[in-house]
Amino acid sequence: MLDIVKCSLLLLFCTKCINCSLGDSFPSYRECVTDCRGNMCDTDGNGYQRAVYYQPFESLRWRCENECRYLCMWQTLVIFENKGWKTPQFHGKWPFLRFLIFQEPASMIFSLMNFVTNFILYKRLTTHFRASSSMYLVYVILSLVAMNCWLWSTLFHSRDTPFFETMDYLCAFSLNQYFFSIVFYRIFIVSRSNLIKFLFTSACLLFYVNHAWYLTTRDFDYTYNMTANIVFATTSIVLTLLWSYLNWRTLPHVQNLLVVSGLLALGGFFEITDFPPMLWILDSHSLFHLVTVPIPLFLYKFAYHDSK
Repeated sequence: MLDIVKCSLLLLFCTKCINCSLGDSFPSYRECVTDCRGNMCDTDGNGYQRAVYYQPFESLRWRCENECRYLCMWQTLVIFENKGWKTPQFHGKWPFLRFLIFQEPASMIFSLMNFVTNFILYKRLTTHFRASSSMYLVYVILSLVAMNCWLWSTLFHSRDTPFFETMDYLCAFSLNQYFFSIVFYRIFIVSRSNLIKFLFTSACLLFYVNHAWYLTTRDFDYTYNMTANIVFATTSIVLTLLWSYLNWRTLPHVQNLLVVSGLLALGGFFEITDFPPMLWILDSHSLFHLVTVPIPLFLYKFAYHDSK
């Protein structure tokens, strides 16, 4: 009978923690959060009971429960370090040291830098690029899609909320898919009839709408989203490398496209490695954002010479 009770309790614990990370499933962390909520937070965990905690920028302060999680995370990390255990994740994320109101300062800054370089791409395209070029509108839309993507990335890494997270994932995929579409369009579609161009564009739009609908009308499928991103990114890089290899003699400007592919591959490597943040600030994901910063500048060089 006792064994049955033990198994039932274990099953209940596993059911509760099936989506947990090691850090937030640790008993000391859970006890700390429970005690903190009882001492600091109101009933819903959003506000504070009394003037027990003061933050500047009152309207931008952290939810009380999130503040408890943050404080208890560091207490739990001390336990792990003292025992010589590896750094755990908490709620699916590595522990980061906040800076002012920013949750992941390195990724936030690098995302903002990506926004700036894509804005530079947009300005150069609209100022120096031939508007009559068959690829002009394609590249202008790319710069707009990219700026939208990096805006949401900046917001998400500043403050992790469910809405910001969803927008970050959806807009990141939109950029990934659109870049693939550009590569495919430039290699196979640009010289085809308007009907073929229309059908290709429609297929791309329908795929994205279906992707977004699938992810937002049920529990977010992180595995599917990651798989879709890997497939599109890998296909884009492979197509770019093959096309550049076949045309480097007649189109010397493809060297800029090779740099773009190399930076994307390097960024993908950082995404896959997924190591804990150095100094609690710089992790593999932030380095992915860093290496993508110069991509729009090389892409413009390719696009400018390719239009001639």
